[in-house]
Amino acid sequence: MTTTPRTMFALMATATAAATIALAPAAHTEPDSPPAIAAHGVEAPLGAVPWSQVGPGWMLAMWSPVPGLQHGESPPAGSPTWKTSATTLYLVDPAGGRYPITTFPPPGNGESPKLVDWSRVHIFFGDERHVPPDHADSNYRMAKETLLSKVLIPAANVHRIQTENPDAAKAAEQYDRELVKAFQLNGEDQMPRLDLIFLGMGPDGHTASLFPGTTAVHELKKRVVANWVPKFNTCHV
Repeated sequence: MTTTPRTMFALMATATAAATIALAPAAHTEPDSPPAIAAHGVEAPLGAVPWSQVGPGWMLAMWSPVPGLQHGESPPAGSPTWKTSATTLYLVDPAGGRYPITTFPPPGNGESPKLVDWSRVHIFFGDERHVPPDHADSNYRMAKETLLSKVLIPAANVHRIQTENPDAAKAAEQYDRELVKAFQLNGEDQMPRLDLIFLGMGPDGHTASLFPGTTAVHELKKRVVANWVPKFNTCHV
């Protein structure tokens, strides 16, 4: 049987803070005096990144020589076009220095370069607060406003936890069934295999709503559980 390749993402609590995850080498040690960040407008090799300083203020950015145009404007004669220009993905430091990560070749007669074919991406959630999807505390709401509403991803490819259900345990059971269906799991001991996971960590060391001292920390079998969090006097799924 032939299947269409799909990319499975899991979004955890602090999805918006995960832009630089997996950019650093897996095994990396810095000298006692790490290199300074590049000055404004200066391009330095990726190996010169002071990884211990990467954090708030750093960003990923795309650049190409194609001029920016307002709707209806025509480019100056002889200007570079998407068809003929390469596009570079940079890691940019707070001072404006940039480090090239990779360069995408000109697409030729194709469309503008695309990093992701969102029709083949499926989004899952590692955890959710026991609130409706439009609530200020909803992880889904945050992901929708910062990412999902800005890309052309089919609605059916976004698998949110339905925590508008007043029974958090029932919401957990429903999401487990969603995982079984999406990943074609057999048996209660099978776990989903995701291509990429964005994880956030709270100041108390919790991740994916696995708070220290809560019952879910000791759960070894279930894929999805409703976890009562005393410090917030509410459930997380």
